[in-house]
Amino acid sequence: MQVPGGALPFGAPLLFLFSSGVQKQFSSAILYVNDDFFGGDFFFAHCNNQTVQHRVRPKCGRLVGFGAGEENLHGVLPLLSGRRCVVALWMTLEFGKDEGNHAETIVKLEQLREEQELRQRQQAAEEMTNVDTKEEL
Repeated sequence: MQVPGGALPFGAPLLFLFSSGVQKQFSSAILYVNDDFFGGDFFFAHCNNQTVQHRVRPKCGRLVGFGAGEENLHGVLPLLSGRRCVVALWMTLEFGKDEGNHAETIVKLEQLREEQELRQRQQAAEEMTNVDTKEEL
């Protein structure tokens, strides 16, 4: 499976190039809060060709921890159904540093989630309209 880098269309695999915006980041972790969804697998990719090296299937209570260096290229595969809830942790050894405004990131992620849900509802409504039209014929 080839995972492209750079700008990705919505719904494509998300690939993170060892940078979360946290200065002097030492390590990262993802804690799964639920597992009642399909897709959304976490993966590590080979640095040289960005192919999947290892996949981690989400499980409620599972913690995936890893060093924050470029040796841990990682990402998330598209969510196919349901809602994926995680707690993302970024740790640093630089105490007292202002790590910026993460609230803006949280707001943007919530907007993206709402937009995705709206598109899914619109698509479902269009499919129902198409079914109703075919039944009338």
